[in-house]
Amino acid sequence: MACDNTDGREGKRRILFDRWYDIYSNNKLIKLDASMENESYRLYVSMYINKNNPKKNQIIDAFNSLVKTDLYELGL
Repeated sequence: MACDNTDGREGKRRILFDRWYDIYSNNKLIKLDASMENESYRLYVSMYINKNNPKKNQIIDAFNSLVKTDLYELGL
């Protein structure tokens, strides 16, 4: 999930998604968060993974690798 940042309300969207996660995850999801800022905007991204996903460690490693590149591999 990436918060739309075209109207400057990405921070409010992130708060809303965090609230929904707290209400509906039922302790069944893992949530990973990251953000990147440049001179014109801030980008918030999150990833939700089912705790029972057999590939969760690979997914987490891939997400963390992407974050280390400041999300540039996303082409943003």
